[in-house]
Amino acid sequence: EIWPLLDRIDSHEEGLTVELLNKAGALGLQAPVFLRLTTYDKEDIARQTKDVKKIKDEITSERPSMIFLPNRFDLHPRHRLLTRLILTALKELKYKAVLLFYEIPWSVFSGNEFNFIVPLTRHNMTRKIKAIGVHASQLARTDFVRMSKALLALRAGMVPEQKIGGYGSSINLGNWVEVYKYQKI
Repeated sequence: EIWPLLDRIDSHEEGLTVELLNKAGALGLQAPVFLRLTTYDKEDIARQTKDVKKIKDEITSERPSMIFLPNRFDLHPRHRLLTRLILTALKELKYKAVLLFYEIPWSVFSGNEFNFIVPLTRHNMTRKIKAIGVHASQLARTDFVRMSKALLALRAGMVPEQKIGGYGSSINLGNWVEVYKYQKI
């Protein structure tokens, strides 16, 4: 089982709940888990302890074999906090799983940070763009569709030489490539 993206939605951000549910549907995934972590509002030891327990309870209940997480060095403070809290919970549980850290346009991996490469087919790319397109609230301020296409095309052009065949090689992985940091714990 793959554990879906964890996220927290404030009462004033309830529209994002619908967007994330629609995104999961567009990708054919189960609905995301909304933990409503209190550490996002104010970071202190008591809230962090409570939130880590909530995450541990969810992990124990769901028993995911694979967990997708934001890049540890993601520039978005909530993304970074979520990753830290989940990693703390996993460590305290001594839980074994595959972690796949993903990149976003503001926090891309350097050439040595990623170790898992996924070429996307046209079908996969269409589904991805459709899933991004359900985020009307975010697309109103930033063209994430354009940015995602650009990042995936950049990766398709760079990764074959950077990671697979060496500089000067002519390996073709297609038009779009995603990269992740794969880690087994």
